[in-house]
Amino acid sequence: MDLPGAGSAYLPAPPPGLRALAVSAGAVRLSSIAANLRERWHYEVTACIDQAAAMAELRAGNKFEVVLVDMHSLGCGAPAIELLECAVGGMHVETYAISESGHRFGPLVMEDLDVLKKHNDNEASNGSKSLEATQNGPCNSSP
Repeated sequence: MDLPGAGSAYLPAPPPGLRALAVSAGAVRLSSIAANLRERWHYEVTACIDQAAAMAELRAGNKFEVVLVDMHSLGCGAPAIELLECAVGGMHVETYAISESGHRFGPLVMEDLDVLKKHNDNEASNGSKSLEATQNGPCNSSP
């Protein structure tokens, strides 16, 4: 006798074929991001340890529904911003930046990238802007 709610027959099936690209230079953090995308959001995840590998995935024409970029591990510099520009502006993929504390910001728009560029340019001064200043601030309800 089967009880209501028992077994996998009563769990909704995840949507098929949703793909995510996770990028982090930190292996442990990348593993955690990928596991969250798989378990919580049911994405098929392509994990890249550096910006160059992620750019190659995007430019190869691979279709992704979402891109998550760990800005802290990539140094928040020009390579990370170039990757975000490619995903947001070139490939038009829903893209999120992840801060040092693990907060997600997005989906990012091109204006947000201008804020990140200014932050990168002014990083040494005390007046620099943070990821919290992006148009689409912390977003913890989406991947």
